[in-house]
Amino acid sequence: MPIGRKFERDIDLLLAEEFMVNEQFAAWFLSRSRLSHEVGARVVDVDVSKATSEGESDLIVYYERGSGERVALFIEDKINAPLQPEQAKRYVSRAEALLAGGDLEAVDYVLCAPAAYIKSCPAGAIDEFTTRLSYEDLAEHFAAAGTSLRAQYRARFLREAACKHKTHWERQIDDATNAFWDAAYALASREYPILEMGKKTYTKNQTWITFRPRDFPTMPQKVEIHYKGDRGFVDLAFGSTSAHRMHTALRSKLPADMTLHQTGRSTSLRIEVPAYSIAAGWDAGRGAVTAGFAAAARLISFFREHRDELMAAAVASRSTS
Repeated sequence: MPIGRKFERDIDLLLAEEFMVNEQFAAWFLSRSRLSHEVGARVVDVDVSKATSEGESDLIVYYERGSGERVALFIEDKINAPLQPEQAKRYVSRAEALLAGGDLEAVDYVLCAPAAYIKSCPAGAIDEFTTRLSYEDLAEHFAAAGTSLRAQYRARFLREAACKHKTHWERQIDDATNAFWDAAYALASREYPILEMGKKTYTKNQTWITFRPRDFPTMPQKVEIHYKGDRGFVDLAFGSTSAHRMHTALRSKLPADMTLHQTGRSTSLRIEVPAYSIAAGWDAGRGAVTAGFAAAARLISFFREHRDELMAAAVASRSTS
């Protein structure tokens, strides 16, 4: 008898089983991700609802190369539930901890959801999920994989789950967050116009913001400033690059308080600053935000001063991981 109501947990367990016992599915899924070059890697473990102090990952699928090194897919599964504020960024933070510790060599972030859900997400809400696979994509794979009752059941289950999508992501707004960022915008406009900060509405308790001055490139490598206020650092990020290779080219040129880090698929030139929280209010956070804006301004100036060297190092260190 068909299961009438589908929950995200049902999809999590269905996918976890397929990753562990169905090599064809595991290889196909990997081929659809940004780790598609990891041909021959095999699934060795799957974490379901893996929780850390940074939050919970619905699925972490660990693949092992022939050399023994591991890569992983971090998968968020959605049917109806809206994405929570900073949820995508917390996936990146969890993965970065494993990359920094040497447990993983490369990662990708995957959003699995009905096609309508993915389409309904506002611009910027799911940028960190660099791979998006719809339930319809998964169903089509199972339907094409064979005529077995099992494969057809999987396809039908996923199609029915896709039809359950009725709601979409909703931004949570509150007055305290807007008041905080209104004050921050006034500060940036008055003292740090180099940031070219725009005034907009922020998600409740949002502390991660991005600056991209108009002269910052998007090709051949995208360059942005990421201010992660609750973490206490500001990054000058170069997309799809290797921090190790950039460090080799730039280590003699970096100021003592700037360090290079691998952040997902990007290399980040980082300055540490005091952390803050929206809940504490603007009066408590003003000093930390001022320090963060000053660090962001320094990174923008540093990029402009050394643009040719930095971009040459970024292009030469392009990462395929």
